Amino acid sequence: MLDDRTLAWHEERDSLLKTIGHLREANQALEATRFWTEQQHQRWRDERESLLEAMRELRARNEELDPGGQSPLTYSRAIEQLKEQLRELQAWNAELEKARTWYHEQRKSWDQEHATLLRMISVLKTRNAELENIIKH
Repeated sequence: MLDDRTLAWHEERDSLLKTIGHLREANQALEATRFWTEQQHQRWRDERESLLEAMRELRARNEELDPGGQSPLTYSRAIEQLKEQLRELQAWNAELEKARTWYHEQRKSWDQEHATLLRMISVLKTRNAELENIIKH
């Protein structure tokens, strides 16, 4: 028959194991989110590079069509197009910055939770060793 301290220890241990299980599930969810975020960042970098390449090609084409920049109308349209592309890229960069900030916040949260889990495991090991010593004696 188990005494009250041993029963309490088992209940506390079961509760802590359950908490650790929940925290592991939360960590897995965070890892999945981090993986998705990294994929999105890569996709955004690829798309940004594609846009920059298209802009370089358009500049080269504009230079072929108007080598000396003689036509003020062509020049004005090119400037407006470049300004529009710049606004789009700035908006895109703002979205990337938001995603980066979110990712870093998630990473910080995960790191804090990870450290908490490690501390909990250490405390549990210590408590377990103490209880085993009590049970032995």
